[in-house]
Amino acid sequence: MRKITYAITLIFILCFITACSLNHKENALEEMSYRAAGYDRSNSFFQTNSPPSPNPIRDLEQRVEHVPGVSNVSVLFYPTDNLIVGFSSDNTPSYAVTEARVRQELQGEAKHYLVYLVNEQNPDLLARVWETRFQQRQGKTVSDSEMLSIMNGVWKAIVPFNFLSKT
Repeated sequence: MRKITYAITLIFILCFITACSLNHKENALEEMSYRAAGYDRSNSFFQTNSPPSPNPIRDLEQRVEHVPGVSNVSVLFYPTDNLIVGFSSDNTPSYAVTEARVRQELQGEAKHYLVYLVNEQNPDLLARVWETRFQQRQGKTVSDSEMLSIMNGVWKAIVPFNFLSKT
């Protein structure tokens, strides 16, 4: 009788563990790490009281282009929570000043996305971001492996500004 009780308890525990994540595309540990970092992935900055934008990527590009000292902006999303912003500076004396202005402009998106800023300090990566965005604008499909290759380069070279200290 005790063996049956232990078996039922063990089955119950195993069922509970496997049922914690009904969406098996999401890893439970990954989701917990996002929540611990302060991200609520159920929200999106596209969810506002105004009607949704027909082209949110272009809207972000225009916002960043209006930042003083910024030109040639390209924005990529991959897969659902990474925002890559590639931009060049207009003859400004310091990359840090221009980057700080772009960070300030994108502060609201940093709540929902990992924001990576790519500038002339990483010229090869910046060229790949521009080329990929150019292909998207031309209506060409960009393969998932190509996007993953860019993301791997970004992950190796750049810390998202969401994780930098606010002090």
